[in-house]
Amino acid sequence: MGGRQGRARGCPGAYPLLTGGLVDVFKGVPAGKTLRGEELREPVMGRNSVVGGAPGQGKSSASKTFMAGCALDPTVEMRIWVPDQNFDFERFKRRCSRYVMGADDESIRQIRDDLKEMHDEMQRRGDLLKVYETEQVTRELADKNIGLHPLVGLLEEAHVAFQHEEYGEEIAKYAVALVKLGRKRGMHFRVSTQAPTATSLPKDVTRNCTNNVAFYVQDYVANDGLLGQGAFKQGVRATDLIPGENRGTAIVKGFTAAKYETLQWYFLDGAEGNDQITPIIDRALAAIKKRELPAPGDSRRPEIESRDLLADLDEVLGEDPVRIADVPALLKRLAPAWTPYQSLTGKALREQLAAEFGIKVASTGNRYPLDPTTVRDAIVRRERDADQDDEASSDGDQLAG
Repeated sequence: MGGRQGRARGCPGAYPLLTGGLVDVFKGVPAGKTLRGEELREPVMGRNSVVGGAPGQGKSSASKTFMAGCALDPTVEMRIWVPDQNFDFERFKRRCSRYVMGADDESIRQIRDDLKEMHDEMQRRGDLLKVYETEQVTRELADKNIGLHPLVGLLEEAHVAFQHEEYGEEIAKYAVALVKLGRKRGMHFRVSTQAPTATSLPKDVTRNCTNNVAFYVQDYVANDGLLGQGAFKQGVRATDLIPGENRGTAIVKGFTAAKYETLQWYFLDGAEGNDQITPIIDRALAAIKKRELPAPGDSRRPEIESRDLLADLDEVLGEDPVRIADVPALLKRLAPAWTPYQSLTGKALREQLAAEFGIKVASTGNRYPLDPTTVRDAIVRRERDADQDDEASSDGDQLAG
């Protein structure tokens, strides 16, 4: 808006996926229309989002629209936390693997525990990306059901959780870590608040969110808390929106290459008698079942296969030396589903053997032959060292007794 795009009028029309269709979150989710009538999608993957505004202006409604889009991607796992006693997101409960509603101490503690779990999940995903030798989650990986599916978490009324006397500090710590490190690991964290101030919303949360959504706010402090420091001076002003008249309209950043957009959000009604959300959730659950994916709440953490490189080499090598460049092909045939072997080269194998096991493959006529004897000697040394460690541990226990 900022005095240049004009006053928001009318409405964006019906939600485009109201009666059918699914979503690919790697391409974003339907959000609404600009004042020019252009449809906008909110980016999901590789992003985090912060949403705010004065009460009753549409922030929760925008998050419902966002989460409805995420629900319609069968590969997405959803988690919603509402530290308040309201019905806003109850229609989404069946689609969520974690869902908390309530502002009592027990509910806030559960939010803390769930965010710690999500933080641990983030660390596990980092290890899994190393296994699959990739920097970030892709659509291809998300479709494999290997524990790298998109995971979207929404913390509604976040200021209540962040300001909780006992658990607020820990909740803030986990939230900051998630927005800093989760995006490459297929995780989107969305924070929604009506009080975007320095004391209610950690600065490192807003600094690391690249989807910014601001409904009407009263002053430049709240404006810049949502849209970034200096936004007000640059003319990016949610203060120019008119409360009531511009309900459902927000200033957004990060949705397009533009400095900002004035967006009229699609509205989804969850009220009894005109419930538009339940049919969407029904359709989402049917799509999950059709794809034979885990139902919400079921474990999406398949066991990560582990392999012993030395044991595998012992199995594929015979009695005679083999050129190191030919060994990766033998390993691939032995374990075709083991990703680290798929891109393994002779040079990389030679470096790994030297770094991890002290096996040096010397050049002989520029062929670098790997002698099976050196591999089997390394296995014997490893077993001997393990036995000595066990004996030392047993002796220590006896002395302690």
